Order: sequence, then C-alpha cells, then structure tokens
Amino acid sequence: MLPLLALKVLILAGGIDAEQNHNSHKAHVDRMLTLLDARGVPESDIAVFWADGADPAPDRNVRESPWPDGWWLVAGTPIGDEIEPKDAIKNTTFDRPVQPANRDALKAWLAQTGPTLTAEDTLLIAVTDHGSPDPEGGANTSINLWGEEIWTTKDLLADLGPVPEEARVVLWMSQCYSGGFADLYRHRKNLCGSFSANPDRVAYGCYSDLARRDDVGHFHRLLTAFERHSDIAAATDEVMLTDDTPDTPHLTSDALLFDALHDRAETSGTPVDLVIDARVHEAPADHPARALIAFISTLHGLGALDGYGAAVRLAEQMIQAQYLNDAWVHRWQRADKAHRSLFAEKPARRSKTLKAPKTRKGKVAAQIRLGAAAKKAFEAMPKPAQARLRALRNHKRNGFRLDRRADLFSAIALRVAYLYARIAGPAALDREMERRYDALRTCETTPILPEPLGELPPLPLVKPQALVAHRMGADVDALRPGYLGIAYRDQPKFKGVTVNKLWPASPAAASNLEPGDLLLSMNGEPIRGKGEFVERVLLARPGTWIEFEGRRGRKPLKEKVRVAGLAVPTLPPMVGEMVPPLRLTPYDSAVPLPRVGEGRLTVLFFWATWCKPCKRALPALKAYAQAHGAQIIAITDEGRSTVRRFLKKNRDFGLPIALDAVHEAGRLFNDDKRPTFALIGTDRRLLQFAVGYDNALPIDAPPRPPQ
Repeated sequence: MLPLLALKVLILAGGIDAEQNHNSHKAHVDRMLTLLDARGVPESDIAVFWADGADPAPDRNVRESPWPDGWWLVAGTPIGDEIEPKDAIKNTTFDRPVQPANRDALKAWLAQTGPTLTAEDTLLIAVTDHGSPDPEGGANTSINLWGEEIWTTKDLLADLGPVPEEARVVLWMSQCYSGGFADLYRHRKNLCGSFSANPDRVAYGCYSDLARRDDVGHFHRLLTAFERHSDIAAATDEVMLTDDTPDTPHLTSDALLFDALHDRAETSGTPVDLVIDARVHEAPADHPARALIAFISTLHGLGALDGYGAAVRLAEQMIQAQYLNDAWVHRWQRADKAHRSLFAEKPARRSKTLKAPKTRKGKVAAQIRLGAAAKKAFEAMPKPAQARLRALRNHKRNGFRLDRRADLFSAIALRVAYLYARIAGPAALDREMERRYDALRTCETTPILPEPLGELPPLPLVKPQALVAHRMGADVDALRPGYLGIAYRDQPKFKGVTVNKLWPASPAAASNLEPGDLLLSMNGEPIRGKGEFVERVLLARPGTWIEFEGRRGRKPLKEKVRVAGLAVPTLPPMVGEMVPPLRLTPYDSAVPLPRVGEGRLTVLFFWATWCKPCKRALPALKAYAQAHGAQIIAITDEGRSTVRRFLKKNRDFGLPIALDAVHEAGRLFNDDKRPTFALIGTDRRLLQFAVGYDNALPIDAPPRPPQ
C-alpha cells in the first residue's frame, strides 16, 4: 500500500531520565510504528528520537510485578519504604535505528529533512513524553527531553526554520501542558495539531506498570481513532468521546476560536460566557458540534450542559469539590499511615525484614515475606481493629476515586466548553482571522494517512455513566472526617486517654468534659491502644453522638459529645491577601523553622525529592535570598524517611526543610505542581506566585518600601 501524501514522521519520547522514562512511552512508540507500517509509511520516512537513543545503558522504568498479597498493610510505612524494591530500570532496543531525544539531534534532523519538503509534503511530529508549564503562566510550555533538557514552544518554532512555510506541519502532542504548542498557529502558517491538555493542565497515560491497561490517555486513544480515520480533526473528535482520563483534547482551530472569543469579550467588556452563549443561541441547530456535545454529556453523566457558561460552572464546581476532598484525603492518609506504621513492626520482626536487603532481588523476596507476615498478623487482630484499618483504607481510596472523578468531570466539561466555542467562534472572527481559521481547518481535515481499508473496528466507547456529576458535593461531604476538639495523651498503662485541652468553639468545649478527665471507652467499646482514640473520632459520622465512660479523679464519668465535621480548609490567598498560618513541621526538630511575615521576606519553595527542576533551582534560590535578605522555607509533603534518603545523596541541599504532613500549605499554594515559589512580604501578604523553573527564578525582585 502506498501513502496518499508524502509524509515524514518524527516520533519523540524524551523521558527526562531512566527513572522517569516510563514503560508506557515505549508502548506508545511501538504501537505507532505498527500503525504507520500497516498504513504503508516507509521506514525510511520515520525518525524515532528515544531517550538515550541506541546507548546500551538502562533507560526505561518498568514495574514488572504487582504488590504481593498483604502488602497494602505495610505499603508507605517506614518499614515498607525500606523493603519495597524500586522499579526495574532496563535498556530499550528497537528493530530500527533510533536517535537520542536531545535538542541537538532534533535540530540536526530538521535541518537535514526540512529543505527536502515541499508544499505537497506533511511533517508529522508525534510526542509521547513529559511536559512542563510555562514558568510565567503563558503559552511557552515545554517538552522534557533526555538528560533534563527542555524543548519549548519557542525552541520548536526556531528549529522548524529549515522547514518551508508551505509544507504542512501537524503536531500530535500528548505531554502535560501540551496546549501551549497550539499557540504556534500565530507564528507559522500551515501548522496545526491535536493536543492532550490545556497549557495549564497535566495529561494522563504515562506509567511504568506493565500490568495496567494499555489504552490509557490521549496518545493511545488517537492511535485507536486513526484505525477509523485519516485526518487529525476526525480523530480528535473521536478522542473527545473515548478518552476516559482527565485529558482535555482539542485542536489548534479550537484554540484560535477560544482566543478570538476572549479577545471579543475583553474588547466589549462583556463576560466571555455571555459572549459565547449569545452566539451559540444564534448558531444553526444542526451544527455538528451540538451532537458531539450531547453524546459527550450523556456518555459521561454530566446532564444537560446547555451552554458554555454551564460547562465552565461545572468545571469550577469540580475544582471546589477537589479542594475539599483533598483536605479530607490527606487526613485519612495520615491516620491510615499512622495505624499501619504501628501495626507493621510486629510482622516485620516475625519475617526478619526490619533490615532492608541491598539487592533488588533480596528486596523482592523480603517484600513477599513481609506481605505474608502482615496478612497473618492482620487476621490475628481483634475484629474492631481490623474494621477500623479497613475503614481508614477505604476512606483514603474513596477520596482518591472522588478526586479522579472530579478531575474527569472537570475535563469533560472543558471539552464541552471547547465545542461551544467551536459553535460560537466563527461569528467572532474578522476577515484576517477567518482566513487563518479556514487554513487551520484545511490543515486539520486533510488526510495524514491513507484511508483505512477493510472492515473498521468498533468505536471503543467508555461505559455510559449515571447522572452523577451533581452528586459530587454529597459524595465529598460523606468523606468528611469527624471532629470533637479534644487534645489528649494516650495512657498505655490504664488504656484510654487523658484529656489535655478542649479547643475553643468545639463540640467537646460545649460538653461537660474537663482537662484531666480519663476516657476509657467510647460507645461501650474500650479504648485499647495508642492512636485508637483519634481513629474512632475520625471515623464517626458528623451529627452522631459518642458516649464516653471514664473517670474524673476517683469518680466515675459518663458524658455524650456530638460529633462535628472537620473544619473546612482555608481558601488559597490571592496576591495582596494575608497568608494564613501554616501547620508545618520542621524536618530537623532541633532547628526551628523561620517565622513567616515577621519583618523579613519569605520564599515558600515547594519541592519534592523526585523533582529535577527543584534541584536545579537551588543555586538561584539561594542567590535570591542573599541578594534580597529573604528567608527560604523548603516545603514538601513527602515523608521524613523519603527526605532522609534524599539528603544522604544530596548533602548540599542547604535549606531549612518543612514537612507538610496534612498538605495544608500545598492546598493553599502549589496544587501538586513542582517547583512552586510563593513570595511572602514582611507583613505576611502574598506578593508573588510562580510555578516551574527554566534556568531563571520566576519571581521578581521584591518591591521597594515607600521612602
């Protein structure tokens, strides 16, 4: 079979380094090569840029085996962390030549191939990789290449210089923040593409586990769509239906229409949702995007999203639900880990795995032994203790599911928003933008590959869901932990707990309990062990009652307290607003953390041990502190044992480290993005906020005080 068009294909999987170059990248590349071969694209017209290229050194992270039976009981505990083997790092081989995924190799190939292309040719650039946001919050997002290099939108535009403007360039980009590359339509004609995420959102489908399903995310879904289609537009519309991850697939033309509508709204001083929905109302009832909206909304259980405004409001509701859910999840995680850390010591002794083996093979064997011992110890526990441990685990897992569901609903709502902009946008274009839009649609709808032959495979739709989006609030509320407001200390000799303090305005403060009271049972069940009291309070449903029995001095005590829900977390501060108190724990208990907002500038630096840009930012961060008299607090929500292992290998870290055990500071500022920088003024007001590091610190010099 011969291709209809002259096509050159550049497949890019950079991977950053061996630990972060996940097995899914190899699965993506293999499957795309199979597709291209089946559609008649000659091997000589395909260039693969893979990690370290043909270097025989290990370059790919592969999780080869699932957790052993019983491992959930000790996973994530200090003992479990010591025993758990790392994923296998393997060398990757291909049955064809591959080049290293660095910018020099990419530039050289484009410089050689570009001049050979004509107006009849197409260059397809397919990216399965990691991506990073624009540190300044704009569209200059980047692809992470091998060796921690990056390839930004500006870099790609420059490196496409040898490719004639008349040649068609199609971008197939599945990395995080890929939507920044859609902005290239402004700078180069005859360029279009499909993107997995907005410039400010992560993408999905990158993992190391061989046991998981292999059709997750934008790249795989586009591959499947091309089994039925030959152009990027039709394939992307299908992915809007079939991608059941929180991706936000869209086309370059969608980005243009979105930009035009926002410009029109800004010029007229009218909210963008009103601008779009007014034009949607006037658009033809048979616009093809309307049927796609109805199909997506029904399939994913969103109900009737009858306009752009409704879609955006749903996305905002999901973000708010996630914010609350995140607070509850971290509380359940903390309680669950504390319980299992206490539990894990006994099976670790029995299985003789207190000391971790040094080899991976030894760790795998120790992991199996410890999992079996943990399961046996769990089965020997009293039934109420088993039930609490299971309940903590289930609450944590339900929270993760709710977070994923809210993220999915938010993404589906944003897909619908793109489609409403597709309906309304053409009416907002001037003549020049209309010509550019028509050119983009021609680029997107012109076939890349020959039409598929034979019987087409069925459309792989996700299972239709019930109308569940509107229940997110109730589902998150059901996960809310119980709260009494009692500070206490365990009494292992007598069992039970002693009341140290009753927090003001708490349910306990409204009762007859007093400091010094000894509480021995809750609802008739004795308090037997360390940590049991707080677990049972957390697991109690808000609105129910707990009846305590104990002693006040020598007298018997009986008192009922009504359970409240844990307090709703503080909302993130805006620039110029006061930063609330942060419950941070110093990594080194002998060195107190700097106090925020007491006469000195403070930079909150959110980092993680796995974050390569975080480490690169350290010299610039220290120089900034010295130049401006600022103090730095390096904040991580990773555990103490993880940080300890990192510092053994990175003794020059050199910053005071704060542990964000309940992720409170993380919720306020970084939303799990690393690195993040928050500049706090001497009066505790938030001055600046930035995400990402690209060889320069993304926060400016602080403003000078008035003279």
